[in-house]
Amino acid sequence: MYTDDVISDVDEIILVASRRNTSKNLNMTFSESVVNRTHGVKFSVKIVPSNDDKCLQAVDFISWALWQKYEKSDEAYTALIADKIIREYLMFD
Repeated sequence: MYTDDVISDVDEIILVASRRNTSKNLNMTFSESVVNRTHGVKFSVKIVPSNDDKCLQAVDFISWALWQKYEKSDEAYTALIADKIIREYLMFD
């Protein structure tokens, strides 16, 4: 189910992030900065290599498909997922 409401009735939110580099310090700093911005919500960050997580691979494809659409004017890849896109906003005009 999709909603624009604030998430409030879940036990915990886990953000899975792709490990872009091997620096433990950078990964810890990223995790702490995200967690410190979540007031009143149980929130944690799990950093994993993208090849270990199928959801991260899907997000990589989706972001790349949208990049192709807006930067290269190639809608072939977004056409594959168009029925899954609920809402799209341009950040800059």
